[in-house]
Amino acid sequence: ARKHPAARNGSRNRSHQVCATGQKTTGNDTTTKTKSCRIPGTQTTGGQDEHRTRTSHRPQRTHRRTTTGRTSQRKHLQQAHNHLNYNTAQALINNLNDNDQIEAGMNKFLHIRDYNDTLHIATLTNCCKYYQHLDNEASKREIEKKVSRDSRSELTRASFIENLKAEYAVGIQTSSLKGLYRLASRQDSVFYPNHPVTGVTSTDRSRTLLTIGNETATVGDFVDHLNTSKIRNASMGGKAIVDEQLKLWSEKMLLDYEDVRLEDKHDAFRLLMEEYHDGILLFELTDEKVWSRAVKDSTGLEAFHAATSSNFMWSERADIRAFILADAALAKKVRKAIKKNKSLLPIAEEANAVNSLAYRLEEGLFSEGENPWADRVLADHLSGSLVMASKGATFVEYTAGGDEVILVHVQEMREPEPKTLAEARGQVIAAYQDQLEAEWIESLRSEKAVEVNRSLLHSLAD
Repeated sequence: ARKHPAARNGSRNRSHQVCATGQKTTGNDTTTKTKSCRIPGTQTTGGQDEHRTRTSHRPQRTHRRTTTGRTSQRKHLQQAHNHLNYNTAQALINNLNDNDQIEAGMNKFLHIRDYNDTLHIATLTNCCKYYQHLDNEASKREIEKKVSRDSRSELTRASFIENLKAEYAVGIQTSSLKGLYRLASRQDSVFYPNHPVTGVTSTDRSRTLLTIGNETATVGDFVDHLNTSKIRNASMGGKAIVDEQLKLWSEKMLLDYEDVRLEDKHDAFRLLMEEYHDGILLFELTDEKVWSRAVKDSTGLEAFHAATSSNFMWSERADIRAFILADAALAKKVRKAIKKNKSLLPIAEEANAVNSLAYRLEEGLFSEGENPWADRVLADHLSGSLVMASKGATFVEYTAGGDEVILVHVQEMREPEPKTLAEARGQVIAAYQDQLEAEWIESLRSEKAVEVNRSLLHSLAD
């Protein structure tokens, strides 16, 4: 066996796989080449016709190989950056820190067609290929999050603010800040936590600093902003801090000014906001008048159930014990034990000791459709073929194929009866809510006249 050139030249790419090439002679003296692959630091074994290769490299260098492989990945991505959209490529480069699944000694090559398309992360080696398929929507959200954090995403915001400045004729009178500049330069500890800006004269505070449309803001408003804002780099100098905060404050004031006027500027947005407002209002009123009231009004719920109990009825039910038994002999033992009121536990243990499915039991009070053996009993009772015994137990036997016998002990046949409030609570609450809503709508109709233009309504269908 000989090593792949990539394995000998570890300084160039230490994460390549090593391929062994050998010869195999068949019965007709024909020689064919065989090839097997491994990853440095691993061992592969095979049968008589396969090669056994062992690593002679130092195992303690595995981690350094992994680091080299990761550096190689970033180099490939930086090269791909020239051919891909900037935001997409940059997001993928950053994504290596979050979703890194690099195997020791392997290179990864990332290929992307479009961030709206499926993201394929493929591991390509000399002899093997590994593919990891990521969900389209999850990949898109991850890339969009990375793009939004990139500094270039601020270009859209900056362009929007510049357009607003031109639209509303924004003006900043920096000459009104002379007194504030002097005050900030004299106090070393100003802008630090618990060190507010003080000493600004009333004359300076009343000066107009910012004009947006027909609204103005004074130096005093800006000082109040400074004293309530968290200054991240208070050591860069008083004037620099004032200028930086003035920019942030003026942009915030401009965006707030625009936000108030969105409904006036955009009719579709106004209609959407009205729809949201009316929908939320209707939801709150309905919850107060109908939904929550039906749940909390326990007295009204009980009275409603008592008055409409005939609407919540059980159908005919069968109280049974269905024994699925291995054969007729076992069914005879069970029948005899029930008649003599003996425990069935010894019989079950003895039968299941040999076959765990020899003795099975299904019991309960069943309506139609809840148990197949109860359905058979209900059908027999309806047809008149099942008559309850006046004394002792009532049994019905059915066959299920082979030697298996189903012995049904019919304990009681229950005629249709009303459900209790506990048994039908969900149904009763839903019906009570319907009644409350109908009463509420009727009261509204009595207070306000409602007229429908039928001719106009019908014309919509034409």
